[in-house]
Amino acid sequence: MGAVGVGGVGVRGDWWRWGVAVGVGVVLVVPLGLLGLRQSGQVGWIDAGWGSLGALPVSLARSAAVAGVLGALAVLGVLAAGRVDRVWALLVVWAVAPPLVVFVVAPQFFYYRYLLFTLPAWVVLAALGAYAAVRALSVRRQAVVAVALCVAVLVLGARDQVAVRRSPLAGDQDYRGAAGYVSAHMSAGDSVYFAGYPDKREQFGFAYEMRAGPTLAVCKELAACTGRVWLVTKASGAPVAAGFTQLDARAFQGIQLRLLTRD
Repeated sequence: MGAVGVGGVGVRGDWWRWGVAVGVGVVLVVPLGLLGLRQSGQVGWIDAGWGSLGALPVSLARSAAVAGVLGALAVLGVLAAGRVDRVWALLVVWAVAPPLVVFVVAPQFFYYRYLLFTLPAWVVLAALGAYAAVRALSVRRQAVVAVALCVAVLVLGARDQVAVRRSPLAGDQDYRGAAGYVSAHMSAGDSVYFAGYPDKREQFGFAYEMRAGPTLAVCKELAACTGRVWLVTKASGAPVAAGFTQLDARAFQGIQLRLLTRD
């Protein structure tokens, strides 16, 4: 919002130069994309739906209040422009086109963290919208309104910004807590079996949280596990698998942890 004083932006050069630059960038990025296809399992847990599309502005801003302010000012800026020029067209396409294209073409990548690059466009649109609302005022009053607007955004979003810095977030799995408990209570020769989600998302979470600690052998099937095995699942109250005795059990947000041993 500090860009609220922006009065206008000039775009120079021909469109063909922009096209050449984009084409070169695409050629350089294609090999990286092909390499990324080998790691599709890391995004296999993303289940994009209409709800995800509608919630994207809030997800990007990490605050419903801030998203509302940005959206309202952005719309005000577009309406106040009165005409479509290159700057406004570029900003609107930058803000809107990537999410829509990804949602339709590659929904498995439709996750707000992968679309954060569109947030600056929303901020610039909002800044231009704010300027359009106050440009008739004196310079001093413009400064007062700009400061008041920035303070209002900070106050409205403060609670949400504090909340998103907690771990785990609401609705997420507490991988850190569960992996920390396993690290503190595991013994040599222990193995782990993940049975929580079909896409094995908890396996990636555990691997990240235990990256600096001891490693556990991963069993592909519970029946193939020998000795002690840590069962990681999202189900609670499920009976112990035949042939195993439960030694310990702990519940974490979104994760049930059980320590089993062969009978």
